[in-house]
Amino acid sequence: MLKTLFLTAALISGTAAQADAPKVVTDIPPVHSLVSMLLKGVGEADLLLTPGESAHDFALRPSQARALADADMVVLIGEHLTPQLARQVGTLAPGALHVELAEVDGTHYLAFREAAVFAIEDAHDDHADDGHNDHGHGHDHDHGGEIDPHLWLAPENAGVWLAALTEALAAQDPANAETYRSNHREALSTIEAATAQAESALNTVHDVPLAIFHDAFQYYEDAFHLTVLGAISNGDDAAPGPARLAELRAAFEATPPACVLTEATTSGLLGAVTDGDIPVATLDPLGASLELGASLYPSLLIDIADKISDCAAPD
Repeated sequence: MLKTLFLTAALISGTAAQADAPKVVTDIPPVHSLVSMLLKGVGEADLLLTPGESAHDFALRPSQARALADADMVVLIGEHLTPQLARQVGTLAPGALHVELAEVDGTHYLAFREAAVFAIEDAHDDHADDGHNDHGHGHDHDHGGEIDPHLWLAPENAGVWLAALTEALAAQDPANAETYRSNHREALSTIEAATAQAESALNTVHDVPLAIFHDAFQYYEDAFHLTVLGAISNGDDAAPGPARLAELRAAFEATPPACVLTEATTSGLLGAVTDGDIPVATLDPLGASLELGASLYPSLLIDIADKISDCAAPD
């Protein structure tokens, strides 16, 4: 497992100021966006997983391996999302600081869902308690079992990670520490505004029943209090079997979803669980259709909200 971020006194005291900005390599576009926010005016991050590639079965190309070999810092969600990449980073970038975001203190975790049909009543009880579903806060390297790896879709995790990454960059590059901290404040403000805009767009659809093709949006569902009946494929995007499809079809006949959240790569299996007359919103948890860079993460929060609202909002 990669070393957890938090900076020890030895790391801070042993890091000399650098003439150039640290060379930072990131795994997926949303993480690249968060790092880009912090590097504004200092440098640019490299991205391994280009738009359209699947995080679940990602394999490095030779050019990407070379980028890792030259890195000062590697930032990735971690082995829960890209297990092969997480194993390779230690070998390919032995001299770099490895930041596995899933291991950062304070990260909000949700358990990986195997079920096809979700317990909506339990979710509503959690939301009614205090406006926040408090599954798995804190830091536990065992995570109490398998976690859902789509952690970046919780805006609160973005805030936790930005704070950690700011201090990591400042330790790597003390000459630009104040710039990183200023960029951190600006990034938090931008994400807070995007979160508020997304909340406003979704205000009328909290109780509208939805269905998901690939169970990649649980953190977003949790953060914005959405009602999701079930998922055709689980968080690993594994092909569903006949029993799962039959269970979903029965559930959707009992409670028809107002909208099905799909992705661009969705297969024809949608017709196996619905009659084909349910509206569809095409989403992408990685923001493949959005402009790469600092604007991608806040734009992703808003884009998902707008598409769900357009699809599911009551007439």
